[in-house]
Amino acid sequence: MKTFTIGKKKIVLKEEWMVGFITTWIVGLLAHAYRFFNFLPIWDSIYNFTGVGSTYTLGRWFLGYAGLITSMFDLPWINGAFSLFYISIVVILLTEMFEIKNHLQSLKVLKEVYDFYENKRGENK
Repeated sequence: MKTFTIGKKKIVLKEEWMVGFITTWIVGLLAHAYRFFNFLPIWDSIYNFTGVGSTYTLGRWFLGYAGLITSMFDLPWINGAFSLFYISIVVILLTEMFEIKNHLQSLKVLKEVYDFYENKRGENK
């Protein structure tokens, strides 16, 4: 465990949290490097470069709210970094919720989070 202080607040970082966080970033960058490094715009990217585009008319009702916690622009690195950060926070929360102490089991939690995301994404295509 590592401890550091911000003001008067002492923050403890558990080793399981750090393993989950760092592994999420490594796996996420490897899995999505093509999109990060190659900007290949689609129609939505070109037409709505500085906004969220058609939200309610196309059934994308949550897109406007999602833009509030990420970026309204089509910026692969920024939006990807936000996504990896949110996924790593979910991995940390699941690791803590299930009281996982083993690093291998922490990696399995990351695998399940990514598998769930990819399966849900595949159903919508």
